[in-house]
Amino acid sequence: MDQYKGCLLGALIGECIGTPLRRPTSCHMNLAGVRSKVSTYWEKFLITHAYAKSLLDTGFFSMENAARQCSQTFYHNHTKRQAFGELTTIIASWKHSPQKDWTAAAMTVRNRGTECNAATWITAFPLYFYNRTEQMSFSVDRVARLTHSSNEAAAGAQLQAYAISLVLKNPQLTELEFLSALVEYSNKSLPECVREKFYTRMMIVLDYAQRAEPKEKLFKAIGVGTSPLEAVPVAVYCAAIGRRSSYSFESTLHATMLTGGCTDAIGIMACAIAGAWSGFSSIPADLVGNWDGQEQVYALAEELGNYVSKLHNPDGPLSTFANWPHLLPSAGAMARTGLYYTGSDDTVKCHYCRFTMSNWTPGDPYNDHQKFNRNCIFVKDCTATPAYVHAA
Repeated sequence: MDQYKGCLLGALIGECIGTPLRRPTSCHMNLAGVRSKVSTYWEKFLITHAYAKSLLDTGFFSMENAARQCSQTFYHNHTKRQAFGELTTIIASWKHSPQKDWTAAAMTVRNRGTECNAATWITAFPLYFYNRTEQMSFSVDRVARLTHSSNEAAAGAQLQAYAISLVLKNPQLTELEFLSALVEYSNKSLPECVREKFYTRMMIVLDYAQRAEPKEKLFKAIGVGTSPLEAVPVAVYCAAIGRRSSYSFESTLHATMLTGGCTDAIGIMACAIAGAWSGFSSIPADLVGNWDGQEQVYALAEELGNYVSKLHNPDGPLSTFANWPHLLPSAGAMARTGLYYTGSDDTVKCHYCRFTMSNWTPGDPYNDHQKFNRNCIFVKDCTATPAYVHAA
């Protein structure tokens, strides 16, 4: 839970501080404006929260549900609509003209100016999917294409999600191990059409980190704009060099704010990684203040953490069947089907799709699960079966 809170709060802090500090061409604010706006989040946290709620509500990634959640969030937050820019057109199309192809709106809007943003609002995906890397990468690619037609934007989102996933599962990684793993991921797992571009950028990042070059040199070599080829590598670099300090989160935040470019996007991504890497306890007390949206962050972290804890706890599903009233289907068969016992009568619930079933008779629970909810990711992909499930 400490890492989940750290990751989400880090992303929130990165947006709140980074937005008013963006370069003048993007944000015309004086220092007084910075001070008055520094605790306010904008569109990136709103979309992050909407996508997280979609995952938790459906139990799997649904482009339609994610679009609906995002649209609903947008229309319920009047004061923050100004930050959405060209996304307003896309979100309006989801509400007023339901699409069979949910990527159609992004294809019609030349959303080049905010193409990097897709990587800034996927923070919940590595938290939700945890060690299901393939499902995470597929879902992140699809959700990025809801709002961006660029292959680079989708690849940048995948790279950012994998970076969070790495430190979430391996918090003892050194900064060079972290960057080396991202270089390998860029070379082997990103879409072929953009693989070489990201691999080259990540090799530059690793080289600068190994030689401990001044960070300003890297910023100049790669760039600090909105492009995912600039912002994502710079963000992971800031998280990596921040790790070298005993004040890792603060050092990461400081590095991102010195980029002088797209500080909100870079800040969100770098601070989400730093928060997941060291946890909530690593964030200085003076940074855990009255941030706009902070209570939502804590509630969301708890929901995601509890979900993953139940899903991946080795004894989780089977332990819920201690008082299961049937011999057939057996407790083991039910657990292998992704189900857990609610404790009431013979009512069970799926870890993946949250579908509830009861009134069991002898038979194969998998077939019943498939019959009542074909959209469940477990039913669609048997490889989703958790490694912890054992026959009773």
